[in-house]
Amino acid sequence: MGRNIIICTDGTANQFKPGRNSNVVKLYSVLERSGEQIIYYDPGVGTVGSYSALTWVARKAQWILGMAFGLGTTRDIIEAYSFLMENYREGDRIFLFGFSRGAFTARAIAGLLYKCGLLHPNNQNLIPEAMRIYKGHRNWDVADGFRATYSRPPVPIHFLGLFETVTSVGWVWDPVRLDFTTTNPAILHVRHAMAIDERRAFFRANRWRRHGEAGGQDIRQVWFAGVHSDIGGGYPREESGLSNIGLEWMLVEAGRAGLRLDGGAAIRIVNDPAPDPGRDAHRSLRGAWWPAEVWPKLKNRRNRHGKWVRYPALNLAKRRGIYCDEPIHETVVDRIAGRDDYPPPNLAGRKCRCKDDGTGAQACKHPESPVEARVPLGDFLQGGGPSGPGQPEVLPEGKERMLDSGS
Repeated sequence: MGRNIIICTDGTANQFKPGRNSNVVKLYSVLERSGEQIIYYDPGVGTVGSYSALTWVARKAQWILGMAFGLGTTRDIIEAYSFLMENYREGDRIFLFGFSRGAFTARAIAGLLYKCGLLHPNNQNLIPEAMRIYKGHRNWDVADGFRATYSRPPVPIHFLGLFETVTSVGWVWDPVRLDFTTTNPAILHVRHAMAIDERRAFFRANRWRRHGEAGGQDIRQVWFAGVHSDIGGGYPREESGLSNIGLEWMLVEAGRAGLRLDGGAAIRIVNDPAPDPGRDAHRSLRGAWWPAEVWPKLKNRRNRHGKWVRYPALNLAKRRGIYCDEPIHETVVDRIAGRDDYPPPNLAGRKCRCKDDGTGAQACKHPESPVEARVPLGDFLQGGGPSGPGQPEVLPEGKERMLDSGS
């Protein structure tokens, strides 16, 4: 069996910060260091200025642009791709992890690999051309020709682990759009942790979608209680009881797919503090974020002719929509049972997208939300968890009914 090659791309302004690390840093820190795993970490956009910025003013300007518009995302994609180009060997398994804009970066790395292929080693000079082709749209013949001429045979992505994908890259009226960042048939396993309580305009839910050519793709997108960084981490250590829930879930899911963990370190990190579904969620929509709620942002929707169109709309602190067939983590059910202020309206009033059953009725096929059972990391490491990714769990009796009733 080949090695694991692991790429970790962090969220906006996230990097190593003692006492308030993101879940990407925590995940990176608990990976087994051995010849069986090669590991790469990239801090989030807006952390450091470009190495080409020679003055304090230039570095500060690039930091601000990175924070506001995701400047530096292209550089991050190229650097991670270059690492893969120099280190990948046939038979290796690629794991991509990311949080926030870093999750978008992880998706884009996978998209670049699928569209343009992975160059043979020592071809750094061709990476900018591959990136230029990748950024183009509907240029399939050019991409196919480039891939056939310069790239290796198709390279699959074994696992894509996402915490709260954000695509607010570029200007509000001209957001960056890259191919195969919402769907990609080259990926075997996809795991995406999403925040029930995030409401900011620039942090809308960005789901992964199944590709028509990837019928066997193993996808799990699960809703967790809390706002953006209650899922991806970055709050002070003592306030990480919610974010450690998502971290534990991701470690178990990736472990099922073959990620090698330092068990002792993983247990210590996940339990510092212990996952706590009753913990107060943070308020992310505050202060300078409020003006964005009344600033028009382009959205997509189908018109009456069935075509997708883009139109400006105000967010106005709108809650995220949750569909009836999307799984909710078991700790959300525990939170409902333990708090009087839960569930929020978007969870209590889930959207139905069940297809017409032929009778003209739109009866929901999922009157009770699917619930993703929690597997404690210690149980998994001791062999208590299922052996393969995507295995169903049996919930304690009554928890499904509890979520459905909101009691």
